[in-house]
Amino acid sequence: MALGGLVGLPILAPELVNAVSVVPLFAITALLILSAMRAEKGRRAWAITRAIVLPPLVLIVLVVWGFLSGLPGVVNRVTLSDGRQFLLGVGPEPSDIVYVLWQSVDRWGVFWRPTKYDLTYSDDGTQTADPALVVDPNGRRLLVRRGGLWTDCLDIETDIRACASKVEEPSQRDSESWRARSEDIERLVGLHPTASR
Repeated sequence: MALGGLVGLPILAPELVNAVSVVPLFAITALLILSAMRAEKGRRAWAITRAIVLPPLVLIVLVVWGFLSGLPGVVNRVTLSDGRQFLLGVGPEPSDIVYVLWQSVDRWGVFWRPTKYDLTYSDDGTQTADPALVVDPNGRRLLVRRGGLWTDCLDIETDIRACASKVEEPSQRDSESWRARSEDIERLVGLHPTASR
């Protein structure tokens, strides 16, 4: 599934991949330690060296594989009353915090695909703290809370699209435009960002 999320193919649930990817690391480490213990006297030094050097190399390979696969770091997920599942994740970006909205392809949440909706981006990093994906009380909208403000509002009744809003896309570095957008979303859905914890 390498590069699956990046090219639009479904990926396995990130939590599942993260849990399963650690198994080879432990298995290789255990096998190397066992081989070092069973090695003949003359070969024991080489077996011990392998047991010390190879696990960190395997760990590096697993980290690079996770980055290249497009797996998001999971913030949280929600399940709607109709069974659809959404996941707020942090994209595998090397220098910025970029939030990505994912939708489950199946009803069990095993396979995921990024949605076509781009969440707002905070260039200066001010709107990145305390992220959460929230379903509004009516179950018709998904809300994204970051930095104590509503940053995104999505209508999800039929297809995923931005909520009708009187406020334009916020300026990436203008805190007042972020605040105005959050207040507009709050008026629309009747839910304050801090009340959704």
